[in-house]
Amino acid sequence: MEEKVLPLDEQYRMVGRLMDELRVSDYSRDIGRLYITVVKDFLKKGLSPREYMLENTWRNRSIAMLAYNALRFFYTQVLDTGFEGASS
Repeated sequence: MEEKVLPLDEQYRMVGRLMDELRVSDYSRDIGRLYITVVKDFLKKGLSPREYMLENTWRNRSIAMLAYNALRFFYTQVLDTGFEGASS
C-alpha cells in the first residue's frame, strides 16, 4: 500500500520534531545525522514503512538495520505511535 507524499512544510515540521527528540536522547550526533537522512528520504518518497524497508534491503544489512532503527525511533518518539516495521 503506497502512502501519499506529505507537503514540504509538513515534512519540515516532522524533521524538526525528530531533531528535537534526538537532542534530548542519548544518541550520538553521528547517529542523529543518519536518522535525519533516513527519515527525510522516507518522507520524500511517501512509502509505507514496509515498502521503504524492502527498498533498502538490497543494499546491505547495516543500511537496512539503520533504516529500521531510524523509522522505529521516528514512529515511537516523534509520532508517538506504534511501529510495525517491515510487517506493516
